[in-house]
Amino acid sequence: MYAPQDARVGGLVLLNPWVRTEEGAARATIKHYYRARLFDARLWKKIAGGQFDLKASLRSLWQDLGKAFRPRPASVTVGSGAPLPERMQAALTRFGGRVLVVLSGADLTAQEFADLSARPGAWQRLLATPRFTKQKIDKADHTFSRRPWQDQVSNWTRDWLRSW
Repeated sequence: MYAPQDARVGGLVLLNPWVRTEEGAARATIKHYYRARLFDARLWKKIAGGQFDLKASLRSLWQDLGKAFRPRPASVTVGSGAPLPERMQAALTRFGGRVLVVLSGADLTAQEFADLSARPGAWQRLLATPRFTKQKIDKADHTFSRRPWQDQVSNWTRDWLRSW
């Protein structure tokens, strides 16, 4: 991340921060996608209509479970070879400026970030510091594609900048 290297950067606005790992993506998919799918009427209509590919769905779930719960490698030094979440956390720790984080509620990238930052550890401690502001739009998709969502992000950003 460039920000810690440039004194001109005083703040960051992060929309659905990308902290993708195979494990994190699989965990987010299991926790948020599969769980929601069980309560989706369209799924049950597909099943009732014989249009549901059980074999493919179970294969996909099995692959995600394998990725989500595989043993983690021994901790590596935070550097270019470290996983993205660790590199980003280290860079944001080095960056002394203020940070606004805005998450979409209907987006697996945002869910992966939310899950990572909710676990006890360095991310949770970092985001609990006063220089971080967190906001969430529950129904928004990854790109905040609807006008009301875009307006909300703009308003939060404006208010956040004015609060300096």
